[in-house]
Amino acid sequence: MVADVQFFGSVLVVEDSPVRIEWFREHVPHALFVSTPAEAIAAITAGHPDTVFLDFDLGTVTSLGDALLLADAPPKLCVIHSANEKGAAELKSLLPAALVLPFASFTIEHGAVIKTLPIRVSGHESYV
Repeated sequence: MVADVQFFGSVLVVEDSPVRIEWFREHVPHALFVSTPAEAIAAITAGHPDTVFLDFDLGTVTSLGDALLLADAPPKLCVIHSANEKGAAELKSLLPAALVLPFASFTIEHGAVIKTLPIRVSGHESYV
């Protein structure tokens, strides 16, 4: 089980899915949203974000380059929210302090607290 995590400061969301972007906009309206690796690299170099929500698959490319840049100066909190398990593992290997929380396994309350959601595993309640 992952404990609930509080975050503050600047937030960068690296995501290309319109549905997920809308969800993040509703929950973290003050975030900066980018959907390509080039936009992410520009945002990271322009101002080091305190919190990063990072997806792996960005259309036909990945966010591995973004992770390499973040590894040099890690944010206070990085959440890898990719549903691609292999891709999330690659990002985690570059960002060992990052949390791996696949999209829909968490919610954000009050724009600053990540709450893990209970899931059902073999009839028992568990947490991601």
